[in-house]
Amino acid sequence: MKNHTLTTVGLLCGAAAMTLIGLPEQLSAREGSISFEKDILPVLDRSCGECHSAQENFSNLRLDTLEDILKGGDLGKVLEPGNPDESSLYVRVSLPQDDLDFMPVEGEPLSEDEVETLRQWIEQGADFGGWTGDS
Repeated sequence: MKNHTLTTVGLLCGAAAMTLIGLPEQLSAREGSISFEKDILPVLDRSCGECHSAQENFSNLRLDTLEDILKGGDLGKVLEPGNPDESSLYVRVSLPQDDLDFMPVEGEPLSEDEVETLRQWIEQGADFGGWTGDS
């Protein structure tokens, strides 16, 4: 009985510690449905927005509206819902950093967790929820 109580207390303390440092949020994104606005859009804004927005649209690619993401750019579509390996949006951020096609060209690359979240979001069907990006 005493060991059971200690185990329960240990599990509760571990869960509380994970809550404080934000791990359950990361784990829930990996285990469940990924929110475009919460999990993907902030990464796109931070890592892609400088070159692929209304202000700058290198390769005629904008990633700031649903219509533009689905349209793609000069090199074609960047998103194939359900198929991350055919989605250059995922492929380019997951390449080795010394690859000429690696994105982003400037700034911080996506973290491993961000790349994995993007992969899973695409694999899950790339659901944008109600987001359109239109103001």
